[in-house]
Amino acid sequence: MVKQCTRCILPETFPGIKFDEKAICNYCNKFEELWGEWIRSEKLKAKSRKELLKIFDWAKAKKRKYDALVPISGGKDSSYALHLCKEVYGLNVLAFTNNNGFHTDYAKENVNKIVKKLGVDHVYYAEPLMVDLARHFFISTGHFCAPCELGTFNANYMIAEKYDILLIIYGSSSKTDAGFPKELNPWNPWYFKKVLKKSELSRQLGSTFFGQNYLLRSPIDRLTGKRKFILVPNYLEWNEEIIMKFLKSEYGLLFHGEHSDCMFSEVAAYLQKKRNSSVDATAMKYSLLIRNGLMDRETAIRLLGISNNKPPEVLGRFLEKLELTLQEFEEASRLSPAPYLRGIPYVFNRVRRIIRKQY
Repeated sequence: MVKQCTRCILPETFPGIKFDEKAICNYCNKFEELWGEWIRSEKLKAKSRKELLKIFDWAKAKKRKYDALVPISGGKDSSYALHLCKEVYGLNVLAFTNNNGFHTDYAKENVNKIVKKLGVDHVYYAEPLMVDLARHFFISTGHFCAPCELGTFNANYMIAEKYDILLIIYGSSSKTDAGFPKELNPWNPWYFKKVLKKSELSRQLGSTFFGQNYLLRSPIDRLTGKRKFILVPNYLEWNEEIIMKFLKSEYGLLFHGEHSDCMFSEVAAYLQKKRNSSVDATAMKYSLLIRNGLMDRETAIRLLGISNNKPPEVLGRFLEKLELTLQEFEEASRLSPAPYLRGIPYVFNRVRRIIRKQY
């Protein structure tokens, strides 16, 4: 029988997992170190709210055209962050949507609805090379998310610079978002360049937002106070069920699944579990909800027993979009990004994880 963490439901076969004398995993212990006291303390939560308000007041005091940039994908977290910034905190915001080539129709509709109702300015951009990049990364590493991850981060920064915005606000955080471990889904610029080495695509990226290393510049700007980056869930309580109900009632937004803004998120989850059955996106999400006190372990185990890893219904559309045969898909699904992660990509991931309180 496979051993599981006695607090969450991650198994002993999960990448990088270790157990203490109470059979509690290192992921739970790290979360407890970062957020445990905060979750239990109303005093600390109140302090965080004051810190967030102070940051927003700082942005307003700069008297720029826009107080903040809010990247919005049409998913629940970014939509709620936009609502908070405009309606609760009174920021004059610029909303920005980067279409990764896989943006769902209902996510686009969500963006249009909330932007229109809030009356905020909105910039929309779609990188024409994104699908070609996703195909190259998939057939090279077995993963296709890196171009979207890096491209979206860079695009946000580029727009902030273009419009002279000093504050970028995100609705995501490792406190609430159960992303895959970085070694399973890397996307830093050095890894990106290694995968694209000798590719024709690498020569086409100089004039795009992929041509800049904003991921390295961002911590420097943060330290010097030139530009601030705020992960809103790190300052506020974040209950996704309540958030989704509110957004549906207030703005008519609808959400389909954990990552409803990406039409192929189920393919990414399927690939991870296909390579390693312990890397279950659903189990990772339930484990995070347990740590946040939003789900009990027994419920998580019961619900996880219903899940499976059948090929998702959108797989055919994925193959068509990336112009792949089923055989090419199966061959790529056995690949790993590991050969491209040695050296600087590995070191950078480790350092960034510490700085951003990731675990």
